[in-house]
Amino acid sequence: MTIDKDLGRFVFSERTAHAGIIRLPDLPALDRIALMDALLAGPHAGDLAGNVVTVEIGRARIARPNM
Repeated sequence: MTIDKDLGRFVFSERTAHAGIIRLPDLPALDRIALMDALLAGPHAGDLAGNVVTVEIGRARIARPNM
């Protein structure tokens, strides 16, 4: 879990192995906690492992890198 925008570069450009990455927006901690709660309670919670997830207010984008 990170707020670092450049972490995806390691996954997509350099094909670095990972268990999954969740990218959160740079918001106050309590807001990030609420976003994580919503993500983990949502219908796509089972799709997170091994993927790169970009969380925004109101939505989450799931990218499935080809390793």
